[in-house]
Amino acid sequence: MIPAELLADLSERGLPVCLIGAAALSVHGFSRYSVDVDLLTVDRRALSELFWRGAPFLPEVRRGDDDDPLAGVVRWKVDPPVDLVVGKGHAARFAIETAEARAGVPCLVATPLALALLKLEAGSPQDCADVLSLAVAQRELNGAPWIGEIDGQLTGLSKEARRAWESLRPELARLEAER
Repeated sequence: MIPAELLADLSERGLPVCLIGAAALSVHGFSRYSVDVDLLTVDRRALSELFWRGAPFLPEVRRGDDDDPLAGVVRWKVDPPVDLVVGKGHAARFAIETAEARAGVPCLVATPLALALLKLEAGSPQDCADVLSLAVAQRELNGAPWIGEIDGQLTGLSKEARRAWESLRPELARLEAER
């Protein structure tokens, strides 16, 4: 899913990354289609074109605005496309710090809790639906103990992410009652 040469280059450059997005959701039991593969880093060196000098695959670099929840995105036009999201804030740092190795996946993978926090920060209707779907899938697989840990992470999240979580609570309770 990610060219080995690209992952090796990221490693050689000392860029800490983890798998996020639809591919990471599928690792944790919820499959959703996506046309690309998403990686995450918090290392802003990735946003410099000079940083990629000599890379086996030259990326397109897009920087976010100051008020953008992302510092930027680096995209490789490979098949499938690979996006390196350069995150900022608590959820992104948490995802990198807690990422885990998973069998059959060539890079570290964000934990379900980290994915939920990232999705809450993104805040779109699809992201909120992904949090619910991940919770449902994880409850079936292992009881989803991470759901109870979200409250302890809320102080590090944006006001919008906290609101998104509050709006999801009743739906999670309803889904739990139906179980």
